[in-house]
Amino acid sequence: MCLATVYFVDSTGERAKVADSITEVAVDGLQITITDLLGGTTVLNGSIQSVDLVGNSLVVVGA
Repeated sequence: MCLATVYFVDSTGERAKVADSITEVAVDGLQITITDLLGGTTVLNGSIQSVDLVGNSLVVVGA
């Protein structure tokens, strides 16, 4: 099973890993809710910059 890793890019361009083993992503405007394999959720404020399905990554840029 290939699950995604989420990275967050802040206003300075710094990229940091936010979460591993992401199974679901929900977007509501600039609010992005990610859910991991164990059901834990993290809410990010920003927009999706890229999704790499082969590399299993999602990059969110801060609002």
